[in-house]
Amino acid sequence: MIMKKIFITLALILSILPVYAQNENKASHFAWGLDLGSSIDMTGSEMTNINFSGFVGYKNDYFRALGIGTEFDIMTSNSSRSIPVYALMRTSFIPGHHLLFGDFRAGASFNSIYDFKSQTGLLASAGIGITLAKGKAFKSHLIVGYKYIARSNITVEDKVEEFGDLHYAFVSLGISF
Repeated sequence: MIMKKIFITLALILSILPVYAQNENKASHFAWGLDLGSSIDMTGSEMTNINFSGFVGYKNDYFRALGIGTEFDIMTSNSSRSIPVYALMRTSFIPGHHLLFGDFRAGASFNSIYDFKSQTGLLASAGIGITLAKGKAFKSHLIVGYKYIARSNITVEDKVEEFGDLHYAFVSLGISF
């Protein structure tokens, strides 16, 4: 509940920044964006989720976004959740703005699995994005890709609960400014 309030507050604060940037005469290199998506668990661990993410960073002719972000993964079939925090790079690999781009993320995921103690694991993600619409101050996009989250086993009362790593296919719809 607290994380939800923080996310909404951050989104509201960041939503006024494009209005301020449009009033300046020089081009802004500040970038931020929000995404809504779903990740399908390919391991059979019942960890398919709905996710919300946001990032802040830098943009130029080579990078659509280079920054940091966080995501909230809410599992659809159980009470587990993950909160990945990552470095983000979106690029078309050549200067200029193109229809297709790569989306790459690396960082850590803070995992709460069922009612067990929380754990932290590696996060890696790669996707291909396509620009859907763009205006003077925004670009919308669709990204399809692969996401990996490492998980470790947990010992509870001398019993080891085994949790394998997660492999996801994901799709997200987003907007960046």
